Amino acid sequence: GPGGVALILTEANRIYGLGPDGPRPLLDESTGSRPLASYDTAVEISGVILYLGADGALIHDPQKRTYRTIDKQAVPPMLLAVRGPLKATGKILWVAQNNRLAAFTVETSAAQPVTIEAATPAVIAMPLRSIAAGNSDTAIVVDNTGQPFQASVDNRNPQSPSVTLTPVLGNRPSRAPGDLLDAAFDAQGVIMAAGPRSQASLWTYRPADRDWTGPWHTGLG
Repeated sequence: GPGGVALILTEANRIYGLGPDGPRPLLDESTGSRPLASYDTAVEISGVILYLGADGALIHDPQKRTYRTIDKQAVPPMLLAVRGPLKATGKILWVAQNNRLAAFTVETSAAQPVTIEAATPAVIAMPLRSIAAGNSDTAIVVDNTGQPFQASVDNRNPQSPSVTLTPVLGNRPSRAPGDLLDAAFDAQGVIMAAGPRSQASLWTYRPADRDWTGPWHTGLG
């Protein structure tokens, strides 16, 4: 979150910052025109906290202690009914819905509290089950078969940006065990959880070398 503070979102949509002095509320509920419980979800992006719900959005700047409600007409329809994984990387908000991955560029300025620009979604064969932060404005998404993809926004046509998905693994070496269960980025490449769920192990895949390192057995089962 902002300033290296971890953000906690409760079931009642209250946001707390968790720092060295413990949790503290980041939003005064008396300032909003709608109760926080009326929103479906919230995410930290571009230095602000963005609440999303069927009736619109709420922007809260935890540094300036300011807020602004955004009418639903100014919010892309897909963000009014988020029903799948959601992740922010840089200025990009990623939303997975079944086998579609959508991206929204969220920016703030002194003139406008927020602008949200939608990119054309990408569609793949299998439903998407998770989104993890990648490098800069990219993300790693994993489908229901455990296959990871790197997601980015193609801005070569500024009038019509689009989401692109690139397979991370290519052809899987025979020594990689069993089904891929999940994936996340690290400095060396992509960390994979693989094998039977009851005996899953961790592997690292280095895209530059197209090679695996591992396994590391978790013992978690």
